[in-house]
Amino acid sequence: MASPLVAGYAALLAQQQPSLCAAQISDAIVQRATPNALGGVIATTPNRLLFVDTSPIPATVPGLASNIITTVSSGSVLASWELPCDGGSTLTKTTVSLYRGSTLLQRRTLTPGTTTARFTRLQNGVQYRVRVQHHNAIGDGASTTRWKTVTVRALRSGETIPVRSIGRFAGDLTMKWKVASSSRGVCKVLSNPTSIRFLRAGTCRVAIRTNAGGTPAIHNLRVN
Repeated sequence: MASPLVAGYAALLAQQQPSLCAAQISDAIVQRATPNALGGVIATTPNRLLFVDTSPIPATVPGLASNIITTVSSGSVLASWELPCDGGSTLTKTTVSLYRGSTLLQRRTLTPGTTTARFTRLQNGVQYRVRVQHHNAIGDGASTTRWKTVTVRALRSGETIPVRSIGRFAGDLTMKWKVASSSRGVCKVLSNPTSIRFLRAGTCRVAIRTNAGGTPAIHNLRVN
């Protein structure tokens, strides 16, 4: 199948059903193509001729949450994520699970559009793992990896702490931190290396995004 034509067809399907997952569109294009259209080709050639069928693609389970960020403060883990494609069926709920090693400690069932969850009554000095899963009327989407947090710790007025000791991104990208204007009396971000200085007790509200851009995640850090 010619790449420009396939790309155009994929764009058309995505425009008609914008909440579909990329794999659904890819699978539909292959399934709808005419097989064995050419003679005399080698056996390893897909040998399919593009067929433009604009009928709706059946809905399936949701995709994976992305851009998972976790931050810690005393006895607490806050997780945020970006919503996945819904597979063509509206999300019905989100479940977020907290583990210590392989042991499930807490689970939150959240309304569909929620993108943050806080776990409390945790032990300082311990690392935990967070897993996110989305659901729709078709069924349960795939769960994310159990992403490890940094070590839970207290954040104290007067301390300067590297951001890598407070938060973690579930991937290889670098996080960029910005203090909200409402929290500038509580904390400030320093550079070289990137750290946060806590000026007084209160809530340090920060916007965190990766170096790939995207919508920043808002995290509230509790300063003692």
